[in-house]
Amino acid sequence: MDSAPPAPVALFAFAEGGVEWPTSPPRAYLLGAAFAQIHRVADGFHTTAGYRAFDLERLFQAPLRRIRAYLTDSDADDRAA
Repeated sequence: MDSAPPAPVALFAFAEGGVEWPTSPPRAYLLGAAFAQIHRVADGFHTTAGYRAFDLERLFQAPLRRIRAYLTDSDADDRAA
């Protein structure tokens, strides 16, 4: 049994819309330049810290168990959409 206090859960209704991607050459250029700058900075980054493996239980399985009741308790019409 997990001794940690229950974590909060939030579910949101689907919202129409999408991500606004660059739709013009100047905006695409600025986005590409920002990505290139991030890569240049990251290439020079060095750390002595070790890398941790992802804990799939903590990141995925436990949160899914907490929201499963909300997912299966919804109306059939909501799940079909």
